[in-house]
Amino acid sequence: MEQPQSRYVKVLDKKLHYLEAGKPGGIPMVFVHGNFASGKWFEPAMELLPESYHTFALDLPNFGRSDRTEEVSIDNYGKHVVDFIKQLELEGVILVGHSLGGAVVQNVMVRRPDLLSRVVLIDPAPPDGLKTPPEVYPFLDMYRSNRELLKKALIGTMPTRPVDEFTELLVDEALLMDPKCFTENACALEKYNYSEELKGIEIPVLVIVGRKDILITEEMAKGFEKILHTVHVSVLENYGHSINVENPGLFVEMLLEFTSK
Repeated sequence: MEQPQSRYVKVLDKKLHYLEAGKPGGIPMVFVHGNFASGKWFEPAMELLPESYHTFALDLPNFGRSDRTEEVSIDNYGKHVVDFIKQLELEGVILVGHSLGGAVVQNVMVRRPDLLSRVVLIDPAPPDGLKTPPEVYPFLDMYRSNRELLKKALIGTMPTRPVDEFTELLVDEALLMDPKCFTENACALEKYNYSEELKGIEIPVLVIVGRKDILITEEMAKGFEKILHTVHVSVLENYGHSINVENPGLFVEMLLEFTSK
């Protein structure tokens, strides 16, 4: 597939930036990034997917080149993803969420399951929220003004990826995030629980988790099996928190196998 193009769309009175690749009429796939991130985290995968897929990777509000919002919550992010899908008139969307984006995707699942055909969650925050230890918050706050510390943290989320120019680009993307979100996104991840609402959802779901992930454990990932009878959990022995950038080729293979069934 060709290199993704940078575009903007008005969503709930906010201007959201997104990357787009593939041809109109192709199978719609929307990528939702994690914390300290942007749609760039899915650019390598978008370039590898066949043109039969029409792919979109948005910058959530408060991230990347998108507008800022006062409310910092998973629910608010979910509202914007739903309206993004509606504004672009997409149907039967394959929705892919990474980390915090996995929580946002869960919100979309319970809010508008009719818009989705399949869901892929990469090292997602659990259905009942993700608690950050109090002692971590000062470090989150430090990331705003300490690029090297932030870079070290991001490298920890993609431990098998070589440190290269793309790594530096992802650090720059992280620094575009609204400063208040360096701590408030962690708070937002503690304040939701979709465990009950997800029960009964019939959408096929693939959960991918790396055994080397220092944030999301295999036990957390397998917690989805207690809630969703349509879920399959795939544990990757040799990867960390971010298979989408650690091994985009393998990630795309998994996407194609799951979405072509």
